[in-house]
Amino acid sequence: MATKNDITGDSLITKPATEKYRDGWSTAFTKPPVGEDTRPKDRVKQGISPSTVIEDWPESKPKGQRIVLNINGQYISLDPTDTITIKYE
Repeated sequence: MATKNDITGDSLITKPATEKYRDGWSTAFTKPPVGEDTRPKDRVKQGISPSTVIEDWPESKPKGQRIVLNINGQYISLDPTDTITIKYE
């Protein structure tokens, strides 16, 4: 005899699994690989302070354009292809 719902009196019968059910099961219970984070990095994981403004810069600058840095009052002019190393003391 099938179990009955106490409120409605309907029989509780399990239906066979459908393809939609199987897809939903995989989506709900599949975990990303260990150590891999799928969320965007927050400021703590990026190692920056809350007052830092994050800007998206293009990968390359048009030819002839230079980058000017102001470091402690000194202006440094760089080509987009130049590499700099910053040393913290």
